[in-house]
Amino acid sequence: MNVVTISNGQKRCFSTLIRVLSVFDREDLDVVYKLVMDIYQDKIPEGFDKVLWGDLIVMFNPDEQDEFWNSQHEWKVVSWKLHSSSGVHTLITDEGLVVHMLIEKKYPLKKGPYLMQMLS
Repeated sequence: MNVVTISNGQKRCFSTLIRVLSVFDREDLDVVYKLVMDIYQDKIPEGFDKVLWGDLIVMFNPDEQDEFWNSQHEWKVVSWKLHSSSGVHTLITDEGLVVHMLIEKKYPLKKGPYLMQMLS
């Protein structure tokens, strides 16, 4: 469980990034990204922090050479949701893989049946 204190002093608890995306706007998400990257600039986090850190890196800095993006042929998307307040698409696969993508970013989605499946 992560606790976030917002600018008016209220505290909000979140256990998943999907919950954060449904509440935060894009500006808040940018701030969270910068804070997490500053905290872990010299070390790799552990536990849930590593999941959040990894999700944010994939979302803000997609790398087409990364093994994650090269495994797209294995993805079977069962859900695709737009979080309009934060400007993020969330894909969920049949194996429970969750992919978060910012609307205005270009991601290394490869041509093939998996891209067509995601688009349909």
